[in-house]
Amino acid sequence: MRFGVSPFGIWRNKKNDKRGSDTNGLENYDALYADVILWAQKGWIDYLIPQLYWELEHPRASYIVLVDWWNNNASDRHVYIGQHTEVTMNKRDINSSTEATQLKTKIDMTRNAENIQGSCWWPSYSVTKNFGGVSDSLATNHHASPALPPSYPWISTSLPDSPYDLHYDKGSLKWSAADCINSTDDCIRFVVYRFDSDKTIDLEDASKIIAVTTDKTLPVKKPGYYVVTALNRVNNESFPSESVRVK
Repeated sequence: MRFGVSPFGIWRNKKNDKRGSDTNGLENYDALYADVILWAQKGWIDYLIPQLYWELEHPRASYIVLVDWWNNNASDRHVYIGQHTEVTMNKRDINSSTEATQLKTKIDMTRNAENIQGSCWWPSYSVTKNFGGVSDSLATNHHASPALPPSYPWISTSLPDSPYDLHYDKGSLKWSAADCINSTDDCIRFVVYRFDSDKTIDLEDASKIIAVTTDKTLPVKKPGYYVVTALNRVNNESFPSESVRVK
């Protein structure tokens, strides 16, 4: 289990603290009595989800300014940007002649920020109701393939054992893995990748992930080369199994 907090998007304004952001709004530190930057530095929390619920160029609390500030003040804990779904889909990107919303720019900014691990969409019902086409756009353009949650290296950096005996039998991939022993390094989930060639196996390419499963079998039909990795309890990924070809 991870423990985190979703603070107001402004820690402190620069006019009150030279370490603060170039903003002019309510301050999490002063008004809500939460020094979340200290909490991250001390390792008291595992992640932060700052609520950056404003448009890109808000005059008092610019999303552009604040993404950069949180990226530079993340310590070694995870930061996920809290996105306001309806604001994002209602506001046009004034710097783009092609984007009718701010969705692409906001996602691109988080992905280009080295110390930000992703986004958290609020409220969830705006996503499930496909407000402004957000779900369609995410599924088609921005989150079209599965991805693995970031690992938690402050807990453990060791890797689980690789799956073994990967084979194809009667329409399914099947494999074996080490037994769980109530350890951080237990193999609790498995990641299945498909590649066109055994010469192009690259675990950094998330578009090749076809499933993340707790099972040790997976029906497949598409020809190609398949490998399986294991994830431990802190999402560290093992080295891949030997590849198997499905014709």
